[in-house]
Amino acid sequence: MFIVIGLTILSTHSAFARRMLARLENKYPEIYAKVERLKVRFAESKPLLVTLGTLLVVLLGVGIYLAVLGFKTAYAKIAPMLMN
Repeated sequence: MFIVIGLTILSTHSAFARRMLARLENKYPEIYAKVERLKVRFAESKPLLVTLGTLLVVLLGVGIYLAVLGFKTAYAKIAPMLMN
């Protein structure tokens, strides 16, 4: 089901994803129908979209912070070895 959701998101930009969705719709019509219903519900719910967007931005910020912190920690451990 998660693959179908991902392909649904990608299908707006990718012909490959649209073809895969067409195949999945023929093979698994009940799962495809569930995803289509979810897509309509998400599109109609503005507060949900705003909440999900905010959550994604926060997670991206945390990921960047952790990456920078990791690089700083690694550099602090490697720098003394490089100075010698």
